[in-house]
Amino acid sequence: MVSLGPGDTHQLTLALRMGGCETLSARAGAFVTEVRVRTEQAGVFDDDVTISLPEEVHTGSPREAFCPRSTATSRPPG
Repeated sequence: MVSLGPGDTHQLTLALRMGGCETLSARAGAFVTEVRVRTEQAGVFDDDVTISLPEEVHTGSPREAFCPRSTATSRPPG
C-alpha cells in the first residue's frame, strides 16, 4: 500500500500472475494494455481507477514444469 498526498507521484512495480494453468494450454496468453487500481481517499471514499500502461505487456501460461497440479489430460494441446 502506498499513501500519496495531493500532487505526489510514486513509481510502482507491476507483477502479473496467470492462474488456473491446469486447464490452460501451455501456449495460452493475453495482452494487457491497462490495469485497474483501487484507491481510497480520507479512509472513506473508495474508487477504482484505470491506468493505461506505457506499452502492451504479454502474459503467458506457465510451462508444465511450473504448473505442478497439471496432468497429461488436464491441459489442452497448444
